[in-house]
Amino acid sequence: LNDGSEYEGGDLEFFINNVEVNKGFIQKSDLLKKQGSLIVFPSHLFHRVTPVTKGTRYSMVAWQVGEPWR
Repeated sequence: LNDGSEYEGGDLEFFINNVEVNKGFIQKSDLLKKQGSLIVFPSHLFHRVTPVTKGTRYSMVAWQVGEPWR
């Protein structure tokens, strides 16, 4: 919800199998640090947010219920 210049850290990362970058996690959040950005992904995808080391990172999370994953 806020711009990435207002905090440090807080990077959204996704785990990609068989990739040896940062112990298997690849950062995909460069574009998401712009205020008002949105990302939609299946919640079963392994992901994490790195610790915020300075400032405050505001975000909003929502889930949509649908057919079971098969």
